[in-house]
Formats: sequence, C-alpha cells, structure tokens
Amino acid sequence: MKLSVLAILFTTKFVPLVLAILGFGLLVAVHEFGHFLFCKIFGIDTPTFSIGMGPTLFRRQIGKTNFRIALIPIGGYVEIAGISEIGQGEQKQAREEGPNTFGSKPYWQKFLVLTGGILFNIMFAYAAFSSLYMVGLPVVKEVELFVEKAIACEDGIVNELSVGDKLVAIDGYKLPKEPDKLFPLLRIIGQKALQSKSELVKIGVERDGKMVYIDVLSEANGTKLVRGLIAGAQLERRPVLVEYEQYPFFTAIGKGIAKTHEWIGKVFSSLKMLFTKRNIKDFGGPIMIVSYSFKMAQRGLLWLFVFLAIISINLAVINILPIGALDGGQLLFETIEAIIRRKIPYMIRMGVNLVSWLLILSLILFLSYQDISKAIFGRCR
Repeated sequence: MKLSVLAILFTTKFVPLVLAILGFGLLVAVHEFGHFLFCKIFGIDTPTFSIGMGPTLFRRQIGKTNFRIALIPIGGYVEIAGISEIGQGEQKQAREEGPNTFGSKPYWQKFLVLTGGILFNIMFAYAAFSSLYMVGLPVVKEVELFVEKAIACEDGIVNELSVGDKLVAIDGYKLPKEPDKLFPLLRIIGQKALQSKSELVKIGVERDGKMVYIDVLSEANGTKLVRGLIAGAQLERRPVLVEYEQYPFFTAIGKGIAKTHEWIGKVFSSLKMLFTKRNIKDFGGPIMIVSYSFKMAQRGLLWLFVFLAIISINLAVINILPIGALDGGQLLFETIEAIIRRKIPYMIRMGVNLVSWLLILSLILFLSYQDISKAIFGRCR
C-alpha cells in the first residue's frame, strides 16, 4: 500500500516538478546558447557559460569556456570578453581589449551577439508550435471554472465557498463553456461590477450536484476576471473538451509561425497594459512560472511544450526592452556609441546597469512575494 502511494506521488508530483524545472532550464539554455553561438562565430572569447545562478552544482572546462550548472534555476548567463555585466562570472576579461573581445567587433556583429538569445527564444517558439501542430496541438474547446482556493475575507463571507465548487452563474449570467464566449462575458461582468456601487456579487455554484447561490466580495478589475473577480478566492480553469489540431509538414510550419507571432502581439499588449495602468497584480514571477509549468507537466508533455513556447516568447520580448541590465539595454548602449562614434564612459554604463539590476531584482522579489501570497493567502483586500 505504501509503495503504491509513493509511486503515485512520484508520477504525479515529483516527475512533473522535475520536468517543469528542466523545461525552464531548457529555455535559459536556449537563450544563452544564442549569445554563445554568435560569439564563437565571430571569434569572441566566452570565459563562462552558466545555466542557473548562485552556487555551482556542476562545472566542466571545454576549450576556453567554463560550462556550469548552478543551484538556482531562475536565469543564466554567458560571460563575454569585453563586456562588463554585474553578477555574471568573475569578469576577469570584462575590460580586455583585443581581437577576441566584443569591443573590437563591428556593430553588426555586436548586434547579432546581443540579440542572439532573443532570436533563439523566438526560434524555439517557432519550432515548438510547428512541431506541436504536426503531432497535434491541444486546443481547449470547452472550459469550466472551479474554486481552487477560498479563504476568509471581510466578515468571513468567502468561507461559504468550498474548494471544488463549479461556477455556473455570476450576477444572473449563466457561464458558457466555450472560452471564446466565456472570457468576453467575464469582462462584461467585471466592467459592470466596477460601475456598480455594491461590493457584493452573487454567484451560483454547483456543489455535490446541487445549486448554491452565494454573495461574495468583488475584486473585479475589468481585465483579468478569471483570477480577480472574487476577492479571497483563486479560480482554476479546467478543460472539459480538448481537440487536437494536426496538419501536414508545411502547413504546420506556417501555423506555428503564425501562432508565435500571435503570442508576440499578446505579450506586447500585456506590457502596454503594465505601463499604462501601472498594475502588476496579474503578473507572476519565477515561482508562478514554475508552478504553471508543473501544472502543465501534470497534464502531459504536449501541454508543457505549449507553455514553454509561450514563456520563451515572453523571455524574448522582455529581453529586447531597452533596460540597462537586459540585452535590449546593452544593444541601446552599442547603438548610441555607433552613432556618436565614441565610447560611453565606463562608470555611466556600470551605474545604469547597477540601477537596472537592482530594479529587476526588486521586481522579482516583489513578484515572488506576490506569488507566495496568492498561494497561501488568496486575494483578500
């Protein structure tokens, strides 16, 4: 009996968690390999190639590069001779000059080195989506909303919700199962909840085959209603009908490219919302990414690769932003230097990079805290 329980835990918990971590590590490796490959093509030394951050778990010297796997799987880096970047290797060759350094190369080569990771993340998404369309891309045709977690809010009102309750109706609207009908309806309900003076929203749930109607606190924001409509509760979308779209080789490649471009547009739209509304409540950090990867791995490898393709696109778009510590920020520096035909002072570049890194680390810590808060405490105000 104990062995069977351990076997179930191993296959349903441990294996998906390992696959989720390996999947995220794969995306980091793909990104960093893009930088590494172009460095090698153009004869630029790369002292270190690291997957993960923090203490070293494994290392091996191959040629002039020290390949390492580190403990914390939230990032990685390629140390490039002639580039000084905070927290990336020993930086012994950061200020070197010579034929095998970054600074000695023409602008077009620097451009490819700095955008290599972004290009490889996009190429991964192309390959993943195209391959999925060949074997059968899972597409959710019907979905239902369930209460994943419910905790006490003001006056304990959310205690009336139970984990596993299926949402059937909200404010008199019967919820359809088709995603293309459900989510627009949730937006409409959320907009009405925002306009309403009442803080309560009446929901109908199916529990043990019976209908139960409950008044709960509303936390609608008009956009991310699936997670934000009900204060103190986390909702889960469960597919109830999944179909597999499968196409011949060349059609699948075209579909994969189109799907990648569609998601690039969605990521830019999300970033636009972040900067215009200045709201990061619905954004997640590394913990959320691993958590969602774990859930996708539990559904199967096809779902995991769909999620990894989407995360790869997110990594590409975020890295192209003109922020000092990111690839886009380094490219901005090189572009300015190419235009003005002189070097930006070293202390200015390092100052901008340091401030950028502090801001990024602060954001990661905040998002991680937010992820943990959502997991433990829900969404009470």
